[in-house]
Amino acid sequence: MAVNQGDSDVQAIIEELRTKVDELGERVAAPADDLGQVFAAEVRALVGDALPDSGAVRRAARLAVAEQAWSARLGTLLESRDVVEILGVSKQRVSRLARDHRLIALPQGGRMRFPAWQFAAADAGDREALAAAHRELVDGGALSPWAAASWFREEHSELDGSDPVTFVRQGGARSRLLDAARRDAARLAQ
Repeated sequence: MAVNQGDSDVQAIIEELRTKVDELGERVAAPADDLGQVFAAEVRALVGDALPDSGAVRRAARLAVAEQAWSARLGTLLESRDVVEILGVSKQRVSRLARDHRLIALPQGGRMRFPAWQFAAADAGDREALAAAHRELVDGGALSPWAAASWFREEHSELDGSDPVTFVRQGGARSRLLDAARRDAARLAQ
C-alpha cells in the first residue's frame, strides 16, 4: 500500500505527540509505543477511513496533552471540593470567592480548578493579593487565566528574583507584587 503525503503528515504528528509526552516525564497508561496506535484507533473510530487533515491532527495532539502540560507547569490543580476542605467553608463560599476574584480559579470544562500553591500563602490577605495580581494580568494584560497563572511560577527580577508565590510566602510586600503584575500587564497589553 502506497503512503501518501497525508499519511506521512499524520505519522509525523503522532511522533511529535510521543516526543511531547516523553518530554513531560509523566507516566502514561499505555507504553509510549502504543500511544500512536491508540491515537490512530481513536481517529479511525471518529472519522472512519477518511484521513483528517494534518492541521486537525495537530490540534487533537495538542489537546491530548494540554491538561498534562498545564499540570506540569502549574503544579497540582485542586477541585472545588478540595478547596472546601482546605478552607473549611461551603462550596457556595468557594464559588463566591472565585467569582469575586479573591481566589485564583481556572475554568476547565465547565468547572473551576484552583492552583494549590495559592493555599500555601500565610493568610487570606496573601491569597487575595495573589488573586488580585492574577486579575491584573488577565484584565490588564489580556492573558488567559491559565497563562496568567503560569506567571506565578517564574522568578521575577522585581520580586528579589523570587517567583511571586515564594515572594509573598516569605513576607514580601503585597504592594510590590501588585506593582510587578501591573507593569507586566501593561507591557503585555502593548
